[in-house]
Amino acid sequence: MLLQEVHHRVKNNLQVISSLIKLQTRYINEERMLEILKETGSRIQSMAIVHTKIYNSKDYEFINFGEYTKNLIENFQGNYSYRLRKVQFIINIDSIKLNIDTAIPCGLILNELLSNAVKYAFSENTEGVIEISLKNTEARKFTLNVKDNGTGTDDTGKITKSDSLGMQLVKLLTKQLNGELNVYSEPGKGVEFKIDFEEAVYKSRK
Repeated sequence: MLLQEVHHRVKNNLQVISSLIKLQTRYINEERMLEILKETGSRIQSMAIVHTKIYNSKDYEFINFGEYTKNLIENFQGNYSYRLRKVQFIINIDSIKLNIDTAIPCGLILNELLSNAVKYAFSENTEGVIEISLKNTEARKFTLNVKDNGTGTDDTGKITKSDSLGMQLVKLLTKQLNGELNVYSEPGKGVEFKIDFEEAVYKSRK
């Protein structure tokens, strides 16, 4: 019960912070600052969803990542509704449960890759598709794929070498999971992010 209460308090605190950021956006007129606040709120929500799933579960160590992904996308659609009117999400995730020490960084990575696709993949008023898959390749090893059918590029190095906060977070969190990031793209054929990573060793809170 104590561990459940901890997750409940963390969830509530993160949601309060997220609500304050959302409230602040109403008073921001500068477009870039508004975008930064929305991205920050989205990152906080991605962590809050993990604690919500844990709190509502009888299992306080693992979460169903397929269900988590659906919740994350629902949150995304609320934050970026003006950009997602013509974007379809396809989720292809095995029945995978990740421990909380893996789910939080993996969720943050997914949040950043979705944000990247929403902002850069599609031309205005273009119908788009974003595919998300997570496969269990070996014991404690997984592959996360996020692929869009957007404009693509012939210079994937420009993506991986970007100094944007989002890409820096993806690389940092991939390293945290002892993972490897690869990016594939061709002009007119979209961009695919592939991350091979290991499940973190869970540190029991009991």
